Amino acid sequence: MEKYTEMNTDSYMCRICLDEEDTLNELISPCRCSGSSKYVHIECLQKWRNTSRGQTGENICMECHTEYIIRKTHDRESVIDIRTTVLFQLIYYTPAIISLIVYLNDENGDFITLLDGGVSHTKQKCISFYDRYIHKNYTSCTPLSVKGYIDEGYNGIIYPFYFSMLLSIYNFLLITTFSLYQIKKLKNLNLFIKKYNLCRLFLYQLVSLRIFIIYYTFRFTYPFACIMLSFISIPIEFCNTYNSYMRYKNVIYDMNDDIMNDDTILNWSENYIHGEGYDMVEINEQTNLSDEDD
Repeated sequence: MEKYTEMNTDSYMCRICLDEEDTLNELISPCRCSGSSKYVHIECLQKWRNTSRGQTGENICMECHTEYIIRKTHDRESVIDIRTTVLFQLIYYTPAIISLIVYLNDENGDFITLLDGGVSHTKQKCISFYDRYIHKNYTSCTPLSVKGYIDEGYNGIIYPFYFSMLLSIYNFLLITTFSLYQIKKLKNLNLFIKKYNLCRLFLYQLVSLRIFIIYYTFRFTYPFACIMLSFISIPIEFCNTYNSYMRYKNVIYDMNDDIMNDDTILNWSENYIHGEGYDMVEINEQTNLSDEDD
C-alpha cells in the first residue's frame, strides 16, 4: 500500500485526515517519512501540534523523529516564569519583617492611629460595679476599637493584624508593579488586555486591599471580628496574588498559541542547516524537487 501511494503521482494523501490532493500545493513533506506518511496538510499538522502542546509531538515527528523546520511569522510573547516557592517567599518575607519591626516599636498603637487618620478614638467602654460579698469595687472594660485590645494586653493577636495590613499594601504594590512591567514587555498590548480582561486585573488589586475594606467597615462595631479576619486574610493573600500571576501566564500562553497557528512549517530537506536556513531559498523549488523525485 505504501509503495502504491508513493508511486501514484495522480494524487497525494494527507497522513492525518486521509484526504487526497491532485497537487502538492496544499500539502507539505515536513519530515523524513515516506510512503503514505510523507505528506500532510499544514492545517492538519498545526492542529496536531496544538493537541501536543508541551509534548514531544509539538515539534518532532513521532514516526521518524525528525524535528520540524518551523519559520516563525511573529515573535512570541516572553513569559516571566516564577516558581511557586519563589513566589511564596516574594509575597511573605518582606512584609513579615517590616510588620515585625513596626509592631515591636509601636507600643502605643501609633500605626492604628495612622490608619484612623491621626484621630484618637475612644478605645474602651468601662463599667464599674461593687461586689457586696467581698466589699470591693471592680471595673470591667470592653474594647471599642482594635487599639483598645492593645490596652487590654491582647498583644498576641495584634501582630497578625499588623502583618495583614502591611501584607495587603505590599501585595497591592507587587501586583501593580508586575502588571506595569509585563505591559512594558508586551508586543501586542491590545490583544493581552482583551484576553486578560482589564476588570479582572483591577479585581485582583481590590481583593488585595480587602482587609482595609473590612477594617473601615467594622472597626468600631465589630473590632474583634476585624482582628480575627486578619488571620484569615494572610493565606488568602497568597491565593489572590498566585491567581493573578497564573492568569497572566495562561493569557500569554494563549497568545503564543494563536501566534503559533500563523507559523509556517517548511518542507524537510537535507540542505537545511539550523541557524542558517536553507541552501535553497524558495519553498516552491523544494516542492518541484519533490515532484521530480516522485
